[in-house]
Formats: sequence, C-alpha cells, structure tokens
Amino acid sequence: MFLFSSLDNGVPNRTTQDSTVHHIYLITIRKIRNICFSLCCIDITTFLDNKKNMYTFQINKKLLGMKIHFFLASASAAPIIPFLPMILMQRGYSSVVVGSIFTLLPLPALFLRAAVGAITDKYKCRKPALIFFLVIISLVLCLLMFIPGTNVETQIDDVDVIKLPTFWLFIGSITILYAGIIARGVLENTICMGLLGENKYKFGEQRVWGAVGWGMISAVSGAVIDWFSKGQNYKNYTPGMIISLVICILNIFVASKIEVVENTDKKFELSDVKKCLNKKVLSFLLWVVAFGFFNAFIWYYFFWYLEDIAKIYHPEMIPYIKTLEGFSLTIQCLGGEVPFFFLSSYILKRVNHMTVFSLMFLGFAARFFLYSIITNPVYVLPVEIFNGPTYALAYSAATSYAAVLAPVGTEGTLQGIVGTAFVEIGAPFGSFVGGYMFDRLGSIASFKYLAGIALVVCFTQTFVNWLINRYSKDKDLKENTSSTDNPAIVGIGIGAAPIYPFLSTISKQRGYSSIIIGLIFTIIPFLGLVVRPAVGAITDKYKCRKSTFILSIGIMSIFISILMLIPGSAVQTEINDADVISSPLFWWFFGTIAIFKISIVISTVMEDTICVHLLDDDKTKYGHQKMWGAIGWGIMSVVFGMSVDWFSKGLEYTNYTPGFIISLICSFLDMYVVSKMKNAQNKEIKTGLSNVRKVFTKIKVLSFLFWVVAYGILLSFIWHFQFLYMEDISNIYHPETKPYIKTIQGLSLTIQCIGGEVPFFILSNFILNRVSHMNVFSLLFLTFAVRFFLYSIISNPVWVLPVELLNGITYALGYSTAISYAAELAPVGAEGTLQGIVGTALEGIGIPIGSFIGGTLFNRFGSITSFRIFSYVALAVTKIIDYFNFLFYIKTSIFFSVVLSALGVAIK
Repeated sequence: MFLFSSLDNGVPNRTTQDSTVHHIYLITIRKIRNICFSLCCIDITTFLDNKKNMYTFQINKKLLGMKIHFFLASASAAPIIPFLPMILMQRGYSSVVVGSIFTLLPLPALFLRAAVGAITDKYKCRKPALIFFLVIISLVLCLLMFIPGTNVETQIDDVDVIKLPTFWLFIGSITILYAGIIARGVLENTICMGLLGENKYKFGEQRVWGAVGWGMISAVSGAVIDWFSKGQNYKNYTPGMIISLVICILNIFVASKIEVVENTDKKFELSDVKKCLNKKVLSFLLWVVAFGFFNAFIWYYFFWYLEDIAKIYHPEMIPYIKTLEGFSLTIQCLGGEVPFFFLSSYILKRVNHMTVFSLMFLGFAARFFLYSIITNPVYVLPVEIFNGPTYALAYSAATSYAAVLAPVGTEGTLQGIVGTAFVEIGAPFGSFVGGYMFDRLGSIASFKYLAGIALVVCFTQTFVNWLINRYSKDKDLKENTSSTDNPAIVGIGIGAAPIYPFLSTISKQRGYSSIIIGLIFTIIPFLGLVVRPAVGAITDKYKCRKSTFILSIGIMSIFISILMLIPGSAVQTEINDADVISSPLFWWFFGTIAIFKISIVISTVMEDTICVHLLDDDKTKYGHQKMWGAIGWGIMSVVFGMSVDWFSKGLEYTNYTPGFIISLICSFLDMYVVSKMKNAQNKEIKTGLSNVRKVFTKIKVLSFLFWVVAYGILLSFIWHFQFLYMEDISNIYHPETKPYIKTIQGLSLTIQCIGGEVPFFILSNFILNRVSHMNVFSLLFLTFAVRFFLYSIISNPVWVLPVELLNGITYALGYSTAISYAAELAPVGAEGTLQGIVGTALEGIGIPIGSFIGGTLFNRFGSITSFRIFSYVALAVTKIIDYFNFLFYIKTSIFFSVVLSALGVAIK
C-alpha cells in the first residue's frame, strides 16, 4: 500500500532535472501498475484523507468470472477438438469419410445456435442453459473414453466403415459434444456482451483468456499424449480426454458464480431480428461464411498436413509429432490470438469491419501459400502467428458487430445467426471441399490452390465493399469511412508494386553487373534532386496539383508499355561493364526507367501534398491514409510474383511481362480515381519562397533533413539490393527454391506491407503524439541494424519472410514521421515545396548515395557480408543520433524514452 500511495506524493528538495526524471519514473510505474491491474480485471479507486492520497483496489467480479470461464472453456476443448481428425484417421477412416464427418457434424447445430439464442432471450435463462450444456459436454467426454476401436493398422473401406456400430456410436458422441460446445459459445458470447454494456468493442480483451487457455493446455495435452504413447504403434488420446473432463467439471463451478445481465423489461420479438437483417448485414454474413470456410482447413486438416510433411520429408519427427502439433496450437494462441484479441478493441474503433475481413482473407492467402512450400514441420511454427489476424481479429469483429446491430432483447438470437453462418454453414462447406481436395490432390497441393482461392476472395470482398461505400444510396448500408481517405494512394501502391521492387533483378537478368545496377540506382534518383522541389514549387504557385497528378500517372503508363517492348530481357551470362555502357539497348532501358521513376516521384509529391492538405490539423494521421498504399503494394506484389513464376514455367529465364500488364491496368484505373478526387489547394494564398527560407534558418530543421538523408541511404539497401540478396542465398544454399523465388519475393513484399507497414501506419498517429520525431528516427536506425544483421545470418530465403515485419518501423513509421513533420513546418501555401525538399533529401540524395555504396560493397564482398557491414553502420548511426538527441532535444536516450512513450508517457 505504501508503494502505490507514495507514487503521488513527490519528493522535495530535488533539482529540476532530477525532479523531471523522477516524475517520468512515477508515471512509468503507474502505467505498468494500471496495465497489470487491467489484465487481472482489477478496478482502481482513490479516496483522500487528511494527509495523502491512498489507493484501494476492487476486483471486478463480473469480468473476472467471465475471463476465468473463457480460459477454462477453451482449455477443456483444446485436448480434443484439434485432434479429432487424427483420432478418426487412427480409427481407419479415409480422408473422404473424415471430410464427410466434419461436413455433417455441424448440421444438427445449424438451427441450434439461433434456437438457443432465441429461447434464452425469451425466457431469460442464459446462466442455467450454460451450466446445462457444460454438464452435457462432461458426460460425452466420459463416454468417448470407453468407445472401442481406437486403433486400426490399415485404412478401412468406406462402405465397411458405414456398417460399423462403433462408427455410429463415435459419430453420435462427437455430434452431441460439438452441439454442446456450439451452444456454450452462443451463451458465453451473449453473456459477455451483456456484462460489457456499451463497451462492446472490448470483447477481445475478455476473449483473449480463451486463447491463453487453449494455447497452454494444447502444449500440455500434446506432450502428455506423446508421453503415454511411448512404445506403442498408435497414439493414446485417453490422457487428453481426462484433462478435458477435469477442466470442464471445474468450469461448471465457475459458470455457476458468473453474474448474468439480462434485460427483463424488453420482451423478445422476432420482428426486431427481421429489421436488422438488411443488405449490409446479409453481405456481412456472406463474408462470415467465407471466414468459416477457410477456418475449416485449419481446424480439421492442419494436423493432417503436418503429419504428411513429417512422413514424406522428416520421418524422424513422427515420435514427437503430437508435441509439435500441440506447440503449434500454443503459438497460434499465445503468439497470434492473444496479441490480436488484446488489440482488437483499439483496431475496431479505428478500422471498419469489412476492412478487417479484407485483411483476414489476405492473411489466409499468405498462410496457405507458406504451407505449400514448407517441407519441415518445425518451419510451420512461425507461420502460426498468422492465426492472430485470420482468427482472433476477425472473430472479435464478427462478434462485436453482431452485438452492435442487435435490437435490445435479441442479442443472443443475432449472435446465434452469426455463429451459424460461421460454423454451421462456412465450416461444413470447407470441410467437405477439404476432404475432397486432400483425397485427390494431397495436402501440400491443396494448400497451394487454397492460397489462390483466398486471394480471389480478398479481391472480391474488397471490391464489393468499395462498391457499397461508393455507390449505395442507403446511408445505413455504408461503412463509416474517413472523408480524408485518399484512394489514389492505393492506386500508386498497386501500380508500382509489380515493377519497381523487381527492377534490380530485371537488370541482373539483362546481364548487368552489381556495379552497373548500383550506378543505375545512384544516377536515377539524382534526377529527383531537382524534380521534387521544382514540382512542389510550380504546383504551389500555379495551383495545378490535380492535373499534374493525372499527367504523372499518364506518363508512367506510357513508359510501362515501352518497358515491355525493349529487347534483350534475358542474357545467359553477365556482360562486361564496358560493353554494357556502349550498348544502345542499355541506354534505351536506362532512359525508360529514369522517366518511369521521375513520374513516380512526381506522383508521390502530389499525393503526399494533397493528403496532408485534406487532413488540416490532423497531420499526424497521415499514416492512416498511407496505409492503403501499403495494402495495395502488398496485395499486388504477391500477385505479381505468382503470375511471373507461373508464366516462367519451363523457361530458362524469368518472364516479367505479366507484371508489366498488371501495372499498366492498375495505372489506368488510378488515373480515373484521381480525376474524381477533390482538388485540395488553397487558391487565395500566394506562395512566398521567403517563408520557406525562414524555415531553413533553424538548426532543428537542417538536422532533421540530414537524418532524412541517412534514412534514404539505409532504405536504398532494401529497395535495390534485397532481392539480389534473396536470389544469392537461394542459389548458394537452397537451389530447390529457385523455381518459385519470385513468388517468395512477392510474398516478402506482401508481408512488408500488410504485416509490417499497415499496423505501423495505423499506429503512427498514436506514436507521433507521444514520441518526438528525432526519437522515432533513433528507433528507425536501430531497427535497420537488427534487420540487416538478421539478413547476414539467414541461409534460407523463406526465413527472410518473418524479418520483413520490421518494415513497419523502417519504412511506415519513418516515412509517416518525415511527411507529417514537413507538413507541420511548411508555411501556408508552400506545402508542396517543403514536401518536395524532404522527398529530395530522402530519394534525391540519400537513395543515390546508398545505391552507389551498396553496389560497390555487393561487388566486392557479396550480399551476405555487405548486409553485415550495413548492420554495423546502422548501429553506429543509431548511437550518433541518440547522442545528438540527448544534447539538443531531450535529456534521455531512445532506449528509455521509447519504452516510456509506449506506455503512454508524452516525452516531446
């Protein structure tokens, strides 16, 4: 009690600096304390006595009981549900029979969810119903342990399986078990939403404890099953069933203590539900069905796939495959679900539900593709982090959205309808399709096809959502979107993604050495040295941003077409540098990509200037708009990579033409979008160059531009040399990855954007309101050091993919900082000019210097050693800027200040 009460008393007789540090220390302790109490469901209240403030603590029993229930409910299912396909397979049933079982299994519950919701809404009996279904689950678990036929050495013919009495006894038992779990899910979600009241977006903070329970017990049950199966030629699942039974009985006691909030004044009327089933809800339910379809492959066939790759590639792992499977569930929950359930309240307050579903479908595409190229079960483990966006975030969105839409008194009914669409329609359909695909194609090929299907669904859902928001006259049908969203940013991301990051490998395939490639990407950005500030100044003076924007995209489209027609796209051996310089084709290629790059530079200046103008005083929200460029870049990168690999089959070179065509189509679409944009420009204020000069008299601004140059140097190593590095380690260590290296490269860009940039563009506003621009740059350079060092020790291109998450800090956060800071400094009417100057420092000075250095180092030391050197350079820059911040800005270092700011302490 003394520790907490003394936090507010202060300490007398301190110097000003000591007092400031002490104040920050106290705030830090309070933040840590409040976070811990929030996680443990403790409310803090204060009372004032005559001497000092004192804290008293009260446990929120309503939410605490709910959290414990979620933990135990998921923990009781973890030893049984994910292992059911393996149990069925061990009983001798084929993949077709297993797929049919999981198709038919949810059908009895097709109406159960809605019925349970409606009955408990009408008779106000949610708590007794919850306890009843927990008892049913416990009884079925007892029965399952005594059904014979747990191990059959050979697969039984499908017709003979149907004739077995034990088959029907087993199917009947798991059907009842499944129905009990479904009914429990409806009731627990409805009860939780009632307890949350108006804070329905905090559902994920309660549901996260289910993920914790599932993750912990999954690992325990997998290890216990392997332990009790030693010396046997089959797996003994009885210990898992016993664990599940004990936890379920304990949960009955917990459920009996939960306080249930039910509206007894409002009578249930079915007409209320009919009112809320409008077009918006029906379209939402359609995507919930697709959500269930893809989840079925994880729920019912993921372990099957793991055992397949273990048997084919690594039979030595079979003795502990159950432990590995249990550990994969732990990573799914603790590494994926827990963070995203916890962050769901923050995300859902800022991102609409349909956008969350778009990200979910894209996550499924990436996840399924990784499954299709992995040959070691251990390598699957880091992929399971994707379960955060593909399950936790989407599930929170679906549940909270149903609660928001439900009329008073019908909360349980609508929860049941959404659950039915998810589990009883989508999941059975996915189970049936999965059984057929696994039987005909095998597990690995099935996941490759599923990746393509998920990507198509992602595009379709995104397009349909855009149409609804763009053209629907029904205001209730539209999602709430910001009026400042800049759709052209998406177009620029989509149009450039299929070409720009691959220019280095296109140049390499033309026979150019790393020295030539380094010179190309050194000289071309220098052209932007004059173009950026000139374009900014001209458009500021003549008020022609929109027309300039359209013109730049038109030029980009023309030169994309020219790139497709330049001969000499595939050379077997590297050409001598002197012969390259004397070749007319080289200068044709060089001139084309130079104009292509200049058009991108102009487009970038225009989009950034227009965007920050539309934001008015909310310039720190720039990242929320730029995020859509990252989504466009990420989506089209993997599409480009897959299409290039597909059209390059059987060829001795890589055919980049499909990427050019995709880029050209997207650019035409972007021209149309820009033509419909509002021309955000103040025509009443004349541009004064003297206003800009005043800004440059400040040492603070000049130092900032210096660090922007350093940022550009490090960024060029990623932009121009990362793909060369990936092809190097593929050729040296893993030549078997060469046939699909472009797909891996495209997927790396997708992870950079969707996994790294999108979250940090979203969080940039939150961070920049709490951390100074210079401290963000310190964190940026430190992250570059870590990223480059990881490149230097990785030997498999697949392992590069998780490292790409760091692009969120090294690009999204850094770029948002530079743009928003320039917007804050710019005098009225000179916004474009200053944006151009900052862009020049980044891409007109920093990028060329980095390209020249990178080309020289790659030629002399090779890619791996070069990235090790880059790592040391980035670390040195981190220490320099950190010391500079300490001297001129704030009296603390990045390692302390960023931690404080993450806790919500403003340190600007």
